[in-house]
Amino acid sequence: MNYPTLKDCYLLSKRYEVTTVFEVNKSDLLVKILTIGHVLSVFPIFIASISLIYKSLLFIAIIASLLIYRTREIKRNGLLIRYKPELGWEIALQGNDYYSIEVLPSTVITSFFIVLHFKRHKNKKQTTLIAKDALIDDEFRKLMVLLKISGVRKDGNEPK
Repeated sequence: MNYPTLKDCYLLSKRYEVTTVFEVNKSDLLVKILTIGHVLSVFPIFIASISLIYKSLLFIAIIASLLIYRTREIKRNGLLIRYKPELGWEIALQGNDYYSIEVLPSTVITSFFIVLHFKRHKNKKQTTLIAKDALIDDEFRKLMVLLKISGVRKDGNEPK
């Protein structure tokens, strides 16, 4: 009698797992942290012993940075992350066109945020910050677990 091997059982179980889609929305927490960080960085400029022109240039650079990053975070929508057990991780940056990605081992997972490092095809590495309030609590936990179990490994698609 032929019994299925462990590999056959693994492949069979992967075939019947459900595809999971995560919709990443804007994060109010991240907007607040960006604002506080930029505002706090203004005070050392005024107590530094540099000329007024350099103080002004640094102040303008910090305000411009704040406006750019706040606007980017406030307008964030449409980032979709999908995990298919048979295909691995996919991402839709704008719209519904999914691209296969390789989640890199340098991804950082904490209980408050996820710094997702990934590579699309053979392009350069990309990073996206996902704060806890950008997803529903249950979805954030699911994303953390799926990344820990299947996404953060050396080869990107197959378990170690």
